[in-house]
Amino acid sequence: MTPISTLLRKAAKAIERLVSLQGRELGLTARQIDVLLVLNAEPGLNSAEIGKRITMGKSTTAHLTQLMITKGLIQQEKGSYKSSLRNFLTPLGKSKIKSCVSIETELEDKVSAIAVGRGTFPQKLEAIAEIGD
Repeated sequence: MTPISTLLRKAAKAIERLVSLQGRELGLTARQIDVLLVLNAEPGLNSAEIGKRITMGKSTTAHLTQLMITKGLIQQEKGSYKSSLRNFLTPLGKSKIKSCVSIETELEDKVSAIAVGRGTFPQKLEAIAEIGD
């Protein structure tokens, strides 16, 4: 019997792998897709807030947002505090959103179909882990 924690990690990796594969077609990483989706839903977040939403450390998130600024996907504007920088989608970032939402919806549909199907929780996790295969 495989421990639930192992099955959860396998399922998460499978989902990440699928998003990464689909993101490559857009020239985006899975984490960049995450940032675009978060900023589409909540424009004006600072890097720390983005990091909390996508469970990423502050320095990694700061590096990721700088990369996305360089790619022209997001832009920063000064916030109400001196050191506060707010992030927003650029027109290029907005043009990628429809595809990102499509990737997210397709994945959500696949996982939901497995979740409501027959089987035990471990069997459902195993099925989710096989999504990208």
